[in-house]
Amino acid sequence: MELVESFKKIIFVDEENTRLSQFAAGLAEKKLLEAGVTDVEVCSRGNVVLFPEPVNPVIEKIAAGYGFSLEGCSAVQLENEDFSAEVLVIAIDNSSKFRIYEKYINAVNAFTIREVLDENGDIIFPIGASEEQYENACENVARLAGDLAQKIIHAKQEEENKRAREGKMIAIGSDHAGYKLKLALMAHLEERGFETTDAGCFSEESCDYPDYAKKVACAVATGEAGKGVLICGTGIGMSIAANKVPGIRAALVTNEFMAQMTREHNDANVLCLGARVLDEETAVRLLDIFMDTPFSGEEKHIRRITKIEDTEADIE
Repeated sequence: MELVESFKKIIFVDEENTRLSQFAAGLAEKKLLEAGVTDVEVCSRGNVVLFPEPVNPVIEKIAAGYGFSLEGCSAVQLENEDFSAEVLVIAIDNSSKFRIYEKYINAVNAFTIREVLDENGDIIFPIGASEEQYENACENVARLAGDLAQKIIHAKQEEENKRAREGKMIAIGSDHAGYKLKLALMAHLEERGFETTDAGCFSEESCDYPDYAKKVACAVATGEAGKGVLICGTGIGMSIAANKVPGIRAALVTNEFMAQMTREHNDANVLCLGARVLDEETAVRLLDIFMDTPFSGEEKHIRRITKIEDTEADIE
């Protein structure tokens, strides 16, 4: 299913809303918040809720093992008013989905969790089953809810990367050693439809690279530019100086693999190149890879980038 990220709200549904729907909603919400996705509301509902009974204690215990709490949650009835074009309703199993379309005249955008992920099969409710069977069911739902959250995270990141590639300024700067290559790279970016802002320097007269590294890094950190490019003799000095600015992940790149990986894994926002290390053709190729490669959005990479930012905060 495409365009999952276009929905503003996600409602997980099972029959009584005391078991797997609350677990799925809690885990998906946890994953989204960890990735910084705050513009998608996640909750759970039931098709048949006679009174606001609490969460199944076995499910509550299992949720704690996954690092989130369902304490204080209770069953909530799904209503006709819950459906809209901006709401995605995700039934845990097929019977819950069929009940939705039978019972609610406003029902729209209701799918099973497997359908949303383009998978076949069904999930069997372990009603009245052993704790081990509940754990097995939750393990299955945890994978699906995690995959759903990751699909949204990746789509959101793709949107952000697209905006940065297509609609934002690219700040570019160099010292005297990188001046000629800077002009060539600016011309290439503009041919591709990017807007560029030249932070200097403006001649081959000897100058100090930290001055221009700071200008480009600050433009990126404040959002005035989507990405930055810095060139000096080796790229080393520029990368060291740029990384002093909070929020900057400046990467010194010398080959295609590094250009790809620093975007996919590090979400690098400033590319540093060495004019005395690379020829113009190679530099252009590395620049294109850097501009066109999106961040992977994988949870492990988000976690590691967050740790970089936490280190910056600790030092301050």
